[in-house]
Amino acid sequence: MRRTCPPLAALGALGALAVLGAGCACGDDKVCRVDGGEYFAIFPDGWDGRTPLPVILSAHGYGGSPDSLLVRDDIRDPYSDGGVLWLVPEGADRSWATRNSPETDDGGHRDDVRFLGRVLDDAAERWSVDRSRVAASGFSQGASMASELGCLDPERWGVVMPVSGTFWQPVPASCAGEVPVRHTHGTLDPTWPLSGRAIGPFHQGAVGDAMATWASAAGCDPEPVPRSEAGRTCSVYTGCAGGEVRVCFHDGAHAFPSDEADLQLEWLGTLGWW
Repeated sequence: MRRTCPPLAALGALGALAVLGAGCACGDDKVCRVDGGEYFAIFPDGWDGRTPLPVILSAHGYGGSPDSLLVRDDIRDPYSDGGVLWLVPEGADRSWATRNSPETDDGGHRDDVRFLGRVLDDAAERWSVDRSRVAASGFSQGASMASELGCLDPERWGVVMPVSGTFWQPVPASCAGEVPVRHTHGTLDPTWPLSGRAIGPFHQGAVGDAMATWASAAGCDPEPVPRSEAGRTCSVYTGCAGGEVRVCFHDGAHAFPSDEADLQLEWLGTLGWW
């Protein structure tokens, strides 16, 4: 059974030392362990250990690892400056099992929706977390994973911010609840084209189909309106029950753009996070 560690901020100095000595310490460069896997938790600079933190979880791409994200100062620094607790989990076999993806061919693959739910719950047990401000993000297959979280477990993951990836076909016709969504994609992406592509018997979902599902789940107006954002062209679904659903396109290929974290934080501000 997983050891449950009390929040250090809730303990006195001697109590905190006892917890650290018991092997419960994790965060920043120390790996955190839950049933089924591991994750890293990066605290914002200057956090007092008590103020509830908003959370952004980032899932790495296929064949990647937490390090592929943790080395990105253009992600780490904006999140830190924004006062965000950044959770970076490790995919089993360097990927994520999302519906209809190649990983589902492996019947023994970890249930990643449950695993990442445990990651969030574990972080909330260890530290002061604002459960009303939690976002799932990710890159490529990690973006597919973030989409799964918001679609299947919206009570935990109240905002979704996929980058360069989405659902696999067939794209779900509906989701379990309404969530604001900000999707970013390159118009020249050959790895996950806007229309998706076949990988053996599997097929990546089309971005347009996924956005229609998100808009329907959130009760948005059926037709998006054009907007611009930092030189990008966006289609924004308005009239949603909570927040908005938008997709923004850059002129690049398969990438997590260097300004993406900054733009995510700006958009979260429009949802009332700050």
